[in-house]
Amino acid sequence: MTSIEAYKKFELKVNNINTASNIDISIGEFVLIYNEQQNKWTLDRYRGRSKDFDINDIQLLISTDKNLGTGTDAGRFERFSIPSDYLDYISAYAKAKKGGCTDRVLYAYKVKLNEIDLHLKDENQKPSFEYHETPLTISENSIQVYKTDFAIDSVFLTYYRFPKPIDIAGYTRLDGTASTNVDPELDDISVDYIIDWCALEVQRLAENPQGFQLSANRLIN
Repeated sequence: MTSIEAYKKFELKVNNINTASNIDISIGEFVLIYNEQQNKWTLDRYRGRSKDFDINDIQLLISTDKNLGTGTDAGRFERFSIPSDYLDYISAYAKAKKGGCTDRVLYAYKVKLNEIDLHLKDENQKPSFEYHETPLTISENSIQVYKTDFAIDSVFLTYYRFPKPIDIAGYTRLDGTASTNVDPELDDISVDYIIDWCALEVQRLAENPQGFQLSANRLIN
């Protein structure tokens, strides 16, 4: 389904729900509402709260071996920024160097932040270049990969991500740039669910005119 087709289907659904008035939602407003509801739908599916949850719904949302780029040395660990579309951790590995040995692959296993000190003090769990493993923690929108007598060159993250935002040509974004056509990457059945959520959200906002106006003002059309 294209973004334009999704918009047309949304218009039909939203006015079928609220037959008392003809609700007019601009393209820009629809894009905003759709992307917000798409993220909520993804979280709902991932957390398994939906009665019709199927893990296959989000298998395409796995990003594999994403290079996190240049890290920042913070003493006992190297800090890397989390991707902006990050949803949840799956696995990670690092490439490290020590002396003349470079590109050593280390399995990076996730540890709770409040337990990391115990791991670092444990001879069997602390970072080890020789045993190809090291702990990592996630906090404050970053990943911390721990080290001792070796350096971390790069980190590769496999994770669940949020779907790419859709867009439709024909309005001006808040940053002043012109919108373009970007179609949903989810399957048509999933897009239909999200459109239903959008229609219900608009109905809720329409019942509160002040809230509806506040939502509309978040876009420049």
